[in-house]
Amino acid sequence: MTGSGSFKKIIAVAVALAIAATVPLSSSAEISDELFIIACDLDGDGLVTSADARIDLRYAAGLDEFLHPTEAAIDAGIVCFGDLDGSLDHTANDARILLRLSAKLEDKSAVTVILNDPARTDSTAPSTTKAPPPTAAPITTAPTTAETTTAPVAPPETQEPADLPLNKLLTPYQDHGLGACEEIVVTADHAETLPPGKENDISDPSCVPYVKGTVAQVTGLEYFDGTPFYELDSGVKLSSEYVSHLTAGYRMPANSVRLAASEVTDSRTRFWFETDWIVPVNVKLGAQKYYSGYADRTYNVSSFTADSITFTFCSTAKGEGSYDCGKDVLIKSFEWSSSSGRTELKIGLRNAGGYYGSEITVTEKGYMCLSLRHKSPGVAGKTVTLDPGHGGNDGGGGSAGVYEAPINLNVCLKAAETLRSMGANVVLTRTVASQNPSLRERADMARAADSDIFISVHCDVSESTSAHGFCPYYFYPYSFPLVSALRTEMVRAWQRVYDPGSPNYAGIDRTPRGYGFFVARVEFCPSTLIELGFLSNDIERAALQSQTTQTKLAQGIVNAVAEYFGQAMG
Repeated sequence: MTGSGSFKKIIAVAVALAIAATVPLSSSAEISDELFIIACDLDGDGLVTSADARIDLRYAAGLDEFLHPTEAAIDAGIVCFGDLDGSLDHTANDARILLRLSAKLEDKSAVTVILNDPARTDSTAPSTTKAPPPTAAPITTAPTTAETTTAPVAPPETQEPADLPLNKLLTPYQDHGLGACEEIVVTADHAETLPPGKENDISDPSCVPYVKGTVAQVTGLEYFDGTPFYELDSGVKLSSEYVSHLTAGYRMPANSVRLAASEVTDSRTRFWFETDWIVPVNVKLGAQKYYSGYADRTYNVSSFTADSITFTFCSTAKGEGSYDCGKDVLIKSFEWSSSSGRTELKIGLRNAGGYYGSEITVTEKGYMCLSLRHKSPGVAGKTVTLDPGHGGNDGGGGSAGVYEAPINLNVCLKAAETLRSMGANVVLTRTVASQNPSLRERADMARAADSDIFISVHCDVSESTSAHGFCPYYFYPYSFPLVSALRTEMVRAWQRVYDPGSPNYAGIDRTPRGYGFFVARVEFCPSTLIELGFLSNDIERAALQSQTTQTKLAQGIVNAVAEYFGQAMG
């Protein structure tokens, strides 16, 4: 919890009685005891245990947010949420106090309860969620191995129109009169989904991330490399890293979805949907052809041919709202249909292959915002994220004492300079050799910048010293046009490096490959991972170390970006 807001007073609860390992919630308790429970019972099960301390520590570390403050706290306008030392900031010290309380090493005098103005509306007081009563089964939180991010993940443009009222969302922590079931709540900003039943962690482009707050019913459990994956009624599975697991959450009612607002800008079409709760949304491209290719992956493409995109709102009985497509350069049709407890929104495209990625977020007022990208001509004004692979203590692939990290960085720095001179906004995931952001941080930097394209730059190695040439990888079919431009221009760049009589002149083009590299699985814009060349090849390793070659490869990236956006280069 941050220290913002108008606090009316601080009441120190100084009760000398040592507490037991568990403290039952009682409606007839004195006010000091009641406030104590509100401050300390973070999982809403009516008990104060080490589980609450674990939740508190994860919250302080930024790994989780509180999804279920007690109903009493909401009604009273109290937003303690585990700030037990009264510092008006949330730190690991609060978790330490709570752990000592649950272990009977501390008494209530260690706790400071903060009363807050009931009119408070900032994000530290999520008013749309409530805890189950004390009789509900305990809620199991996600493991502590979840990846963290350092960059914001929702660009400010996703804010809903100011005239939309608050949409108070239902949660599985409220009793809807439908009984209980096993459920998950997504706690990550964007939780990657995978096909169920394969007992691995390999995704495919038929799966898209679920947004934070998504609720789904658990239908099965499988493990991979010791990590539990929950199979969901929406037809996908999720790693336990990304969710809170409710062994007996309240069953959610059938959802409805209504188009509440829309807008079209030069770069985006946005829809704001009013829903009863945050349901899973699946995405499917219409009329897209695939073939089995590299690594026996089924989802290779020879071109991007989709003429529509269908968004399936799971657990949803109906969809409402019309959209005037006449003003939209991307969309030619907007149609709802409902069947078997699911509602589909099919968006027809004016031009086949004219889809460049989309993203779903949840706004502060509780609306699901769907943002679809447009592609306009020219590099100027576009946001390009360049990701120099590896860095810091991770040199990446290498051979004969030469590693890829500095080469990746040099090429990206050179390309960034030229793209900026052309009017592009360039985001570099690292700018110095000592930096090494996590894969998730790299993707989140692109997301935070609302990037138009994402290119991760690497070098390759092989057991074969003869292997050489350029290779681009993609995941989603709509990344293929970007990959095709890179293929053309990077092959030309290498042809400017090698003499036609060189043994490496032939075979430069290793053709695009569909594969699930993490940084190629960015869903909100076209993205790719490219392998510049092979450090394990003596000739190519020497070339890759050359500043002259690095400049030519950087120019190849620039030319490919220009080609993708329809801008001719001199």
